[in-house]
Amino acid sequence: LLSRRQRQMCKETDHILAKADKVIVLSDTYYKGCLLRRNDFMLQHSNFVIAYYDGKQKGGTYYTCREARKRGMTVVNLF
Repeated sequence: LLSRRQRQMCKETDHILAKADKVIVLSDTYYKGCLLRRNDFMLQHSNFVIAYYDGKQKGGTYYTCREARKRGMTVVNLF
C-alpha cells in the first residue's frame, strides 16, 4: 500500500509524463547504479550541463559533472 504522499507523487509524475513530448525508460525497475546509468544517458545526449552542485566530492551530481568535464563538456554550476 502506498502512503497518501506516495500516491500524490505518482499522480504528479503521471501529470508531468502526460505533457512530455517523449518519454525514454531506461529500466522498468530500480537497481543499484540505475541513476548513474540515467545520468550517463543524459550526458550522451547533451551538449552541455547545467547543474546545482555544492562542490562535495560525492553523489550523483558530482559524478555527472566530473564525467561531463572528462568528456570536454561545458558545465554551468548555478550553486
